[in-house]
Amino acid sequence: MIRFFPYIFSWWAVLFFLGLISFPCLFVLFRKHHGRGIFFTKIFTLMVLTYLSWITGRFHIMSFNRNNLFLLTLIILLPSLYIAYRNSKDLLSWLRENYRFVIFTEIVFFVMFLFFSTIRIYNSSIIGEEKFMDLAFLNSICRSSSFPPPDPWMSGFHINYYYLGYLLNGIIIKMTSLEIPVGYNLSLCSTMALTFLACWGIVYGLTKNHFAGIFSSVLLVIAGNYDGFIQVVRLHGFNGFDFFKSSRIIPDTINEFPFFSFILGDLHPHYTSLPLFIFALSICLLWPGEIFSEETCSGIYRPLILMFFTSFSTGFLFGSNFWNVPTCFFIICLSFLFLNMFNSKNIYKDKVPLFIAGAVIFSIILFIPFFIDFHSPTKIVIKIVSPEQRTFVKHFLICFSMFIFMFLSPLYLILKQEFDKLKENQKIVWIYGILAVAIVLYCIFQTGTLMFLIFFSLSVFAMIKFDRNKEKNIWLWSLWFAGFFILICCELFYLHDNYGHPYERMNTVFKFHYQILVLFSIASGGALHFMKERKVSRLFWLLFILFFIPTLFYSCASSYVKLDRSKAELNGMKSYMECEHQSDFTAINWLNEHYSSLPKEPVILEATKDAYSYYSRVSTNTGIPTVLGWGNHEFVWRGDWNTVQKRQEDIKLLYETDDLNKAIDLINKYGVSIVYWGEMERNTYSQEGLSKFYRIMNVIYDKDGTVIFQKK
Repeated sequence: MIRFFPYIFSWWAVLFFLGLISFPCLFVLFRKHHGRGIFFTKIFTLMVLTYLSWITGRFHIMSFNRNNLFLLTLIILLPSLYIAYRNSKDLLSWLRENYRFVIFTEIVFFVMFLFFSTIRIYNSSIIGEEKFMDLAFLNSICRSSSFPPPDPWMSGFHINYYYLGYLLNGIIIKMTSLEIPVGYNLSLCSTMALTFLACWGIVYGLTKNHFAGIFSSVLLVIAGNYDGFIQVVRLHGFNGFDFFKSSRIIPDTINEFPFFSFILGDLHPHYTSLPLFIFALSICLLWPGEIFSEETCSGIYRPLILMFFTSFSTGFLFGSNFWNVPTCFFIICLSFLFLNMFNSKNIYKDKVPLFIAGAVIFSIILFIPFFIDFHSPTKIVIKIVSPEQRTFVKHFLICFSMFIFMFLSPLYLILKQEFDKLKENQKIVWIYGILAVAIVLYCIFQTGTLMFLIFFSLSVFAMIKFDRNKEKNIWLWSLWFAGFFILICCELFYLHDNYGHPYERMNTVFKFHYQILVLFSIASGGALHFMKERKVSRLFWLLFILFFIPTLFYSCASSYVKLDRSKAELNGMKSYMECEHQSDFTAINWLNEHYSSLPKEPVILEATKDAYSYYSRVSTNTGIPTVLGWGNHEFVWRGDWNTVQKRQEDIKLLYETDDLNKAIDLINKYGVSIVYWGEMERNTYSQEGLSKFYRIMNVIYDKDGTVIFQKK
């Protein structure tokens, strides 16, 4: 463990200094948040640095390399120093009063980063599920000098996916000069630590309650759903625990949560965008409240500044995880709507639609190059979920019981106070009326889940109406309503994609439920603060513990079964390949070490066959584009199965033919400059055609049965 500390420390050090750079800017922006933006500094600087690297690389203004990254960092530092100088009195005064708080937040971040790194050290292998895809993208981006980066699994094309999250982590890898398989694992860990910090920060900033903020972070980052507890009870312990099963609760869908994503190890956009999404939410919740404040009504300057930051933070999600964007703008609209319900005197009331439209338009303008490069393989088509595919109540409760308890607790306090004011006959009318509506809803939708969700969403309006501190808590009710509304939409509709029956709604549930976990975790922290302020009875705290403790069973059990305590390693390629595929390990390391001596923009030929397997291991671990990697992924990204099938056939033909002219034609067709022959090629193709490569190419590597040829 100790030998990996320099890697961990260098990664943290880069994040620490990047965080210092943007603090003056966020200090001014988050003037009404109690943390003054200290929780988001690392995320914000990384976003700005990623954007500048991407936009300069996209227009070939500046190459993507380590020296230019430090130059861009300096460019970011200069306006930050100016802002610090202009606000030096307030900044120094705040730091003198809050230096212990600042140190405490950094210690918590480092401890969380170290905690997740320790887990990852004993679960570091980058193989299985989507890890090959994520590592291939990360390698390709780190190899690129401009953008969009080349597709490592289809030579001649660029990545047609949300790659800014990979680029963000690639920047840290470049700045630390760590090996990419090491950086891959540290990216997983820093994402969790940044998410923990951001979730804590957004709740603390709005409530000034550390306990509520840390509770939200634990609920989002460390806790799991109730399936972990159910499994442990049934198994009478951790032996035999199925960590994967807990992500497949609702039939034919995916029900991931952050700790599952971390323990699984896929560095996918839905995961890497977590801290970015929370930062965007913090701006989206800050902006409407600022516009409706009396102080802001005196000028247009600050609302426009906030609109710009809203556009940037939400627009960044276009290129890192597009699914988050509608939720962010929905939160903005809800906040404006709820604030407008009781604040009708604001001078900007009539301009609200213009503000929102301006934020949307400007976010698109900022990221126009991404839209130019990205071509969606499918059209957005909304279809209706059939009744038999809707979520059963038992599955819904396994996933969301903790959040439902946190929602019902303040609802009970607010409504009980109003209900007690009613006369007996009025109470009876309300009770029977609610039961009648419930029966009607159940008959219409044929599922109890939708019935409860509709009641919960309508209850939010009652909470807004009867909450005495409604203006202060608008952010809280906006998050609850947005979550329930999105859940209702997921039960009624799905976005049509390339997945066939019975997995039609799999991607819709997966991507939106993941966001709902973020919304509900933040809202749960606000609800806990709400309950603490009202000094509730011990019964609440007893129920709180009974609901909360079972959520922690998953993280304990999954860590127990997934960690290999006999093997400590942070290099995710070395941890499995050195022992299981020694000849490939040596050859791939040789390719990485001698990359600069290879032909410019090389294309490699290697075996292709089954997805989610060891195939495409060379392109994945080097970033050198291959003729074809995992074909099903290319089909999903491009919607063109004919091209995929043709390349599969041509690769087989190129390996097996003994016709020199055919081989040369195919080599020229795909621009192949490197041919790899190793264990997967021997297991997949006939060796009769191997001899031709010795005649038309040069051997640049030959060891342990692995041969690498280079075009003459």
